[in-house]
Amino acid sequence: MKHYLIFQRSAQDRVAIKDSGYPWAALLFSPLWAFSKGLTLHGMVLAVLYAFCAALMGAVTNGIVVGVAIALWLGVFTAHNATDWLTSLYEKRGYKLTGGIEANSAKDGLSVYREPKRPTVLLENASSAQLSEMLTVTRSSTVV
Repeated sequence: MKHYLIFQRSAQDRVAIKDSGYPWAALLFSPLWAFSKGLTLHGMVLAVLYAFCAALMGAVTNGIVVGVAIALWLGVFTAHNATDWLTSLYEKRGYKLTGGIEANSAKDGLSVYREPKRPTVLLENASSAQLSEMLTVTRSSTVV
């Protein structure tokens, strides 16, 4: 099971982003991954940087070592920032993060996801009534 973040724009318009595991496609195929996810500007910048690495490999004496090192770094950088880039893309498109779910696939996660009954409130932004509701302790009996 993988963890997915659920972004929602309306009741019927939901998107799931995988938040667990390592994004191997982003590591190995950075520009293609970016284009496939709708990150056009990121994809173009990555494609230009990979073209620079290829030109560097052919032009400089030790260019292969430097070019491969830069290309590997670009892949790791892309994989490391993949979820953040997708999150900001969907937020710019008007989606709001509504929760997360454990599922086998994004499609399964979206089909079983239900919106939380009450919105999550950050403690810093909560009113005193919300804090008292969240922090109410009830007594329970312990059976030994």
